[in-house]
Amino acid sequence: MNYQDLYKMLVACYAIAPKTNIRYFLNGVHFKNSSTGYTVEATDGHRLVQFKSPSIVQGGEVDVILDIKHVKLLIDKIKAMGYHKTDLNEVFITGITDNQIDFNLGSVETINGNYPDCERVIWKDSPKEVKEIGMDARYLADIVKVTKPFISMKPQPVKLEFKDSASSVRVTFNTNVDGLKSVLIIMPCRL
Repeated sequence: MNYQDLYKMLVACYAIAPKTNIRYFLNGVHFKNSSTGYTVEATDGHRLVQFKSPSIVQGGEVDVILDIKHVKLLIDKIKAMGYHKTDLNEVFITGITDNQIDFNLGSVETINGNYPDCERVIWKDSPKEVKEIGMDARYLADIVKVTKPFISMKPQPVKLEFKDSASSVRVTFNTNVDGLKSVLIIMPCRL
């Protein structure tokens, strides 16, 4: 993973992750790295953004929740380094302790807890025809916040898929990053 891709994923996750949720383990970005690739995701229970890639971040298997305050500091650090430059080195993990993960660009504090199994809410069925669905208008604005770092053209094309009027809306978009899959899940509300 390079700095530019990490920056975009963290900005998108920061837009969705709660900052002061009573469920402290949600106040962060979930980062998993294994022999099959990596996953970066954030949820507040009503919205979920998830990025998956088959490429591997060097440094071994990891399953941590990055503290949201430190995610913001990491975003700012990468931006200050010039995240848009293509000559920046790859990101890799240099160490893990009980309360932090060390990347080659700096340390990020972690949260001790179990992150929810986000795969359970991402439905895999084919979309269905839906006549109407209730949606919190603020969540529609979140689609723009999540996709903005990845889409350099206007308009920003996204695909909204519906299962039924009571299930989550699946939003997919092109990240323009080879192998990186993205999904944004938004829960409906009653009309």
